[in-house]
Amino acid sequence: GNHDNNRVRTRFGGDEYLARSMHVLLLTLRGTPTIYNGDEFGMKDGQVTKAQAQDPNCKVSTSAWNCRDPERTPLQWDTSNKNAGFTGDGVEPWLPVSDDYVRTNVANEAGDPSSMLAMVRWGLKLRRENKALHNGGYESIDVPSGNVFAYTRFDDAAQFVVVHNFDEA
Repeated sequence: GNHDNNRVRTRFGGDEYLARSMHVLLLTLRGTPTIYNGDEFGMKDGQVTKAQAQDPNCKVSTSAWNCRDPERTPLQWDTSNKNAGFTGDGVEPWLPVSDDYVRTNVANEAGDPSSMLAMVRWGLKLRRENKALHNGGYESIDVPSGNVFAYTRFDDAAQFVVVHNFDEA
């Protein structure tokens, strides 16, 4: 992710299950994982009106394909103030804070072992501690279902079998 693309959870229609699967893909496939701020705890793009727009493309149309303000809304740290802890109370941030900050924020997820933030932290730790996940071998596993993606990551010390089921629950 990055500031020019919708946040992961927004790209998948708000579906937390798919966003979690995308994090597992990111942390178990080859390459350098890049997590844009807020993706690690399931933050969705914010709502930015034309009057609040800062991106020149958004000032023309907030529904334009190249309007980037929604994914650039402030990081939702906590519920300490209406700015989600991103900046002091009474300060007007560059872009509006999402109304979702009351439910989706770092502080709410930090103490929850089943949260997306906890899962991403676990995945990062697992990747850091196992060379098989960051520079080991890769082998696809042939799965008869078109909605299941499976592979192994391995080295001399460890082997991981990773299976993603993209069927609807």
